Amino acid sequence: DSSVRCGHRYDYEIKALASGSSAVSWSDSQSVTVYDTIPPDRADIHQASVNQTGINNGEIALRFDGANQANRKGYAIYKAAANGIFVPYDTVYTNQQQGIGYIDTRAKTQDTRYAYYIRSFDSCGNTAKPSDTHQTIYLEADSENGYNQLNWTAYQGWNDRSYEIQRRQGN
Repeated sequence: DSSVRCGHRYDYEIKALASGSSAVSWSDSQSVTVYDTIPPDRADIHQASVNQTGINNGEIALRFDGANQANRKGYAIYKAAANGIFVPYDTVYTNQQQGIGYIDTRAKTQDTRYAYYIRSFDSCGNTAKPSDTHQTIYLEADSENGYNQLNWTAYQGWNDRSYEIQRRQGN
């Protein structure tokens, strides 16, 4: 019986049917709880974008695809600030597989860049290998004599990328 879910209990009985008769005979019953030791597929981050700049209330949006196993239970999110050490940051409980969105609303995006990776986990407690790491762009702008100097850190997560600078004046 391969259409089972990890951690769930299943009860079984066998019913024998006599051909051409209404006679039946039942077996004893057996119960079994499913387990597995195989971790789910790893998550795949597609984007880590600063939605809102702020000292303490900046927002960073993550978009990712998760594991496709039936036993998937959720995703552990790890975060590092300014090339620091990754620490467990949050947990998202969902069995959604694609187009998952997460917003970090506790980021100091005005003066810090952040990196993230995600690990899928299943209902048996198995944890996948870490996703790829994505790091947000950190932009600095200085007013110089007659021009504005823009400097930024490279986006980390995609190997092949280019940049487009957008400018807005006033509101």
